[in-house]
Amino acid sequence: MLCSKCNTAMSEGENVCGYCGAKAGNRKNAVVAVTALLAASAVIAALYVFLIRADPRIEEFVEDTAPPVSETVPPSPAPSRTPSAGEQSVPSYTPDYDKSPGEIRLLVDGVAKAAQDFYAEFSAFSIYVTKYGYFFEYSSNQYIKTEDLTDPDPEFALTDLNPAYADESVLILYLKPSDLSGYPQLDVAESDALELFAAYETKEGFVIASVNNPGGVLPREELYDVLEKYNYYHGEPRTVVYGGEDFNQIMSALVREAGVESDSDIRYLKQDDKYAVAIVSPKDDPTIINQFILQKENGRWTVVIFNYEIYDKHKAVINARLVDLNLDMVPRDDLTVLRKYLRRNCTDIIGTMMMNSYVLDEDGAAVYQAGTNNFCYIIFESGRKFLGYLNDDAWTMREVKNYEEAVEVMESLQRWPPIVILRQY
Repeated sequence: MLCSKCNTAMSEGENVCGYCGAKAGNRKNAVVAVTALLAASAVIAALYVFLIRADPRIEEFVEDTAPPVSETVPPSPAPSRTPSAGEQSVPSYTPDYDKSPGEIRLLVDGVAKAAQDFYAEFSAFSIYVTKYGYFFEYSSNQYIKTEDLTDPDPEFALTDLNPAYADESVLILYLKPSDLSGYPQLDVAESDALELFAAYETKEGFVIASVNNPGGVLPREELYDVLEKYNYYHGEPRTVVYGGEDFNQIMSALVREAGVESDSDIRYLKQDDKYAVAIVSPKDDPTIINQFILQKENGRWTVVIFNYEIYDKHKAVINARLVDLNLDMVPRDDLTVLRKYLRRNCTDIIGTMMMNSYVLDEDGAAVYQAGTNNFCYIIFESGRKFLGYLNDDAWTMREVKNYEEAVEVMESLQRWPPIVILRQY
């Protein structure tokens, strides 16, 4: 369900949007809404007659005289590690080696076009990324498969792909053409912009093509090499240790390359063995939030993406630049939406806390205070930390021990709370 005010995804049980504070409306799931709109307007794309699209040059891609069919079905090209608990495995497939070259070409071309049409239809409110090189929708945590592009009822068809293709084992890949252009057997343009490709395995290799690139046949091992560039596992993500070598180098890079103040409040700092995500703000204004991605090469950290807070759907923007960055390290908070709900201070809340002796004189002044319209986070000179949540027009304050506990409490109160208001260091 999407918030009717700011278009942010909400769980079915949520009554208040975590970003804008609006009451939940009756707006339905985006895909259902678009489908209903298509049905209501009776604007249904005519089914494409795939059989007349047979490419006379098909011999360039697959030889008609295929070798004997192996009974062993190979696994999908997959990441070089076992997915962690809760992580989806890459889509599996069972190729039919009895298909003719013409059938394969029509299938690949049809799925590539349908995937592109699907992207165009839903990209306005979905976050499409490449995950291990596959087409993936981040918010719903789903790989997009051939079956998602078809519907047996033409009234609800989202693309013009033949419904008979729903169960075909076509891989839908989201790749940079430049990662394929170096193979001489492929007709692919040199481009670093992510593009949707369809691929189907034959005995000679994968027939692969996109709407804009005729492609060709890529041996299985070479497709593995391409997909390995999209493997985002670079060690386990972890909080950067305060005062450690990585911490000092990251902060030095931010000061040197991004003009960050050395005494900035560090809202968030996480790393794996290759990348780091840093969110900082100046001490005098918590509503100014700057977000950066850094990369470690030859033992040295440098900033590779500056101020990604300016981008709508920032995860898709980051993914398009750094296809092997673990997006789970990047907080969900979309500042293009959240920024207008940020609070510069929480002095009214602090005053009430002091009046009710919730904090004492010896706690001193607030050294950090930030919030939104329904959350606040306050740190006092004594080191005491308080997380507040607006409930029925009254603030409920809870003392927390550290950043990790504050995150845990926020997530227990709301599915997607504005974690970015917290200060890690």
